[in-house]
Amino acid sequence: MHEIYPWQHEQWQYLLTRYENNNLPHALLLVGQSGLGKTSFAYALAELLLDEKTDAKASKLLEAGNHPDLKLITPEDKIIKIEQIRNAIEFVSKKSHQNKYKVIIIKPAHAMNIAASNALLKTLEEPSEDTIIILITDQPSLLLPTIRSRCQRIDFYPPAKEIAKKWCDSDLLLALAENAPLLARKLAEEGALLERDQLFNAFADLLLKKLDPIKFAEIYLKVDLPVALKYLQSWLLDLIKIKFSVVNKFLLNIDKTNELSNLAQTIDLNNLFKNIDQLIEYKKYIGNNLNAQLVLEDFAVGLSCEALRSASGVERSRKQEC
Repeated sequence: MHEIYPWQHEQWQYLLTRYENNNLPHALLLVGQSGLGKTSFAYALAELLLDEKTDAKASKLLEAGNHPDLKLITPEDKIIKIEQIRNAIEFVSKKSHQNKYKVIIIKPAHAMNIAASNALLKTLEEPSEDTIIILITDQPSLLLPTIRSRCQRIDFYPPAKEIAKKWCDSDLLLALAENAPLLARKLAEEGALLERDQLFNAFADLLLKKLDPIKFAEIYLKVDLPVALKYLQSWLLDLIKIKFSVVNKFLLNIDKTNELSNLAQTIDLNNLFKNIDQLIEYKKYIGNNLNAQLVLEDFAVGLSCEALRSASGVERSRKQEC
């Protein structure tokens, strides 16, 4: 049985009421940052729809994707392909084994390529009465607008800090997880602080011209690209805050205050904003099978060039050699 977390009660009650009134949307889009339990919420809803909420064995079948009335779709080689969506369409065309709902869970939904998205769109336009499609994403902007418009969007938000600390009692980890309790707990279990220290040191060495962009990319390739970009964005944002003399509790990486303060002297504010914009641009295309090594090398070249320009006072185009 899957847990409904305290910060999900309002969303759960909303859908429960619609379920009891027999007017559930045929497609749901669960949106929120990583670490808020969206997948657990989706499985809890599937248990309710398939009337398996009190059966531990059936719950395990659900999570494994082996329940006869549940179709779980996840990426193959980082992409959800059209063949997977076609299999799902065939799945919904068959009668439910228990004369109840059939449920499709797609996670992360933004991993669908264009062909898969268009195939799903046809199903969303002509929904089956006994089928509920649940899409899960932390990057809704990467979904086709036509898909978003055909789903009932359910947003999830981080809880108050006193609630979050029941899952992870580390202020630092909660800050790094943007107050997402389950992500903070996962970071604690995986020893993420050591990994973060290694990445931060590489970031600092790049700005201080002690590390070249290729070596920098090699170090950052040890983590997934979304994780790498998130760390980089948090450090750049903290450098911007320091430039505006905003410190103490407002920094995300409060334990790195001294190091960040020293690094802030190596790059000017305009260049920090340029690099933040570049990161945002990368993140727009993160579901399009980006070459992580090229992205990281490009970012590193840009960042080290900006730092060099700040130190020397020489203005050049980002595209030029440093």
